[in-house]
Amino acid sequence: MKTGGIILGHGSREAAANQVVLAVAEMVRAQVQLDFLQVAFLSFASPTLPEAVDSLVHQGTEKIIVAPLFLVAGRHVREHIPALIAAEQQRLQGKAAILYAGEIGPDPRLASILAERIRGADSGTID
Repeated sequence: MKTGGIILGHGSREAAANQVVLAVAEMVRAQVQLDFLQVAFLSFASPTLPEAVDSLVHQGTEKIIVAPLFLVAGRHVREHIPALIAAEQQRLQGKAAILYAGEIGPDPRLASILAERIRGADSGTID
């Protein structure tokens, strides 16, 4: 069974912001064992979640894991993304299963990154 992942970003009208999502996806790609990994956006950018799902299914993916690049469980994470996934699951009619990884949430690794940034800003070593 082929497994694909989708890193789902919010999306922005500014290409540089969307490039951050692409960069994170490349870092994730180096750390996970998936047959395919794609990026999708909720709004303002392409591909959309349905477009990314279609691409993965076209490549023979039978299990798709959607991992939102969202820190907190706001409205997008709690309502919009699950509704999109449910609509996609119905549209696929059993061609592939879609799993939802959920938000990043509080994580000690985030605290370490922020602490490093604070120390760097205080010492003048952060750009």
